[in-house]
Amino acid sequence: MGGIISKPLLIGPGLLKKSMAEAIGTFTIVFAGCGSVMVAERFPGSISPAEIAVIFGLAVAVMVYALGHISGAHFNPAVTLAFAAARHFPAREVMVYWIFQIAGSFGAIGVLTAILPPGKFYGATTPSVFPLQALGWEFILTFFLMFVIVAVATDTRAVGTMAGAAIGAVVMLGAFVGGPVTGASMNPARSLAPAVFEGRMDVIWIYLLGPMMGALGAALLYEYLRHSDPVKDPGKKILFLCVANSARSQMAEGLAKKFFSAGALIQSAGSRPSRVNPLAVRALAEIDIDISRQRSKSVSRIDPSTVKTVITLCAEEVCPVYLGKFERIHWPLPDPAGQSGTEEEQLQKFREVRDEISRRLKTLTA
Repeated sequence: MGGIISKPLLIGPGLLKKSMAEAIGTFTIVFAGCGSVMVAERFPGSISPAEIAVIFGLAVAVMVYALGHISGAHFNPAVTLAFAAARHFPAREVMVYWIFQIAGSFGAIGVLTAILPPGKFYGATTPSVFPLQALGWEFILTFFLMFVIVAVATDTRAVGTMAGAAIGAVVMLGAFVGGPVTGASMNPARSLAPAVFEGRMDVIWIYLLGPMMGALGAALLYEYLRHSDPVKDPGKKILFLCVANSARSQMAEGLAKKFFSAGALIQSAGSRPSRVNPLAVRALAEIDIDISRQRSKSVSRIDPSTVKTVITLCAEEVCPVYLGKFERIHWPLPDPAGQSGTEEEQLQKFREVRDEISRRLKTLTA
């Protein structure tokens, strides 16, 4: 995690757009959730504690669906830190996300203060138990939250379309169970701005440290569980083919080597080999797979005796032909190297193809 501090904060257009989405999402969650607390205090009988829990969960779910495809829908410094620790997010961008998330939180409380009558409460989270007990509660609640997030957001075996509902539901569940005990923050940005406005900085360390530790623990544990049971199939001999053997087939080779047991023989090649695309290397490095030593190869160099299954990955171009009696599978995936846009937008295309290849590999062995 040294990259968070050691590298300068350079905000390109792609990162700026993602960070703005994080600010908007965090603003919405704090505006709706803490706003419901403020409304309940200023207009007695208008909103019940149970309704506040539902509002927080709905706000999170709505923003996941609205902005998840733009920024990843973290809206939470603890989630961003955990994604970076598990190599699902660039460490050098963590600080930028944090700044925008916290800005969104302060912006929401500032707007609420301006448009509501004066009151005593701003939605600050305060414990009803001893500080170390509260720290334990925030650790556990955030652990559950992050465990669900990392599952539905990064594991292609999970039902990704239900991500917003699942994440919103676990926020709601945490608020119902832990709300009376600690306020069920699970989010340092959600707690920091209300604490400043309300003058309750004495216990803010609980809501910074607890969620950070809980999220880190959940992300790292899920990564261990995800990779702890590789597919046992020593008879696999797979050749991945595309034209340049630069992006799709190289990522497929790297993913398959990680996914199948050590006895499997995995290769890739192309009809016009060039070089391994640096963005393909970066996309796989994010999930802890190193393909920097792989090299592009011509399909003519592949020994037929080392192949049982040929998987072609071309979509808009003509795929290489590899003659022989093999099991043949075609995955028509668009070439991410042919996409335009900023470097970050192009990298996102590589991530999408990477995740789709991973999903298809898991289906192949089902």
